[in-house]
Amino acid sequence: MDILKLNMEFIAKSSIINISPRKVKAVVDKIKGKSLDQSLILLGLWSKKSAGTLRGTLLSAAANAKEKAGLKKEELKIKSIQVLSGASFKRMRPRAKGQGDTIKRRTARIRVVVKDKKEGN
Repeated sequence: MDILKLNMEFIAKSSIINISPRKVKAVVDKIKGKSLDQSLILLGLWSKKSAGTLRGTLLSAAANAKEKAGLKKEELKIKSIQVLSGASFKRMRPRAKGQGDTIKRRTARIRVVVKDKKEGN
């Protein structure tokens, strides 16, 4: 293996996704640690909004690997996926007697790291 290709990790990020982080984490738990190809197939079968967004982020990471190191999707494995909470948009909901409640519209941020399958760990 080439010295320059050792410990090469490829990162893709999605910043403001209008889905709650809790809902995204439910999908992420199902694909963590799998190969990139297997994960893309699983995400294509699910009809959840977060699955489509996550699939796009994984494809972006695969494109980064192809551009920087010439690796194909079949040669990649998911090293880590982080789902973090993004900015919360606050909305008002009218209530009785002139009062109002706040509704927090939560957003998520996704960070995907993929690596070569041939590398250890």
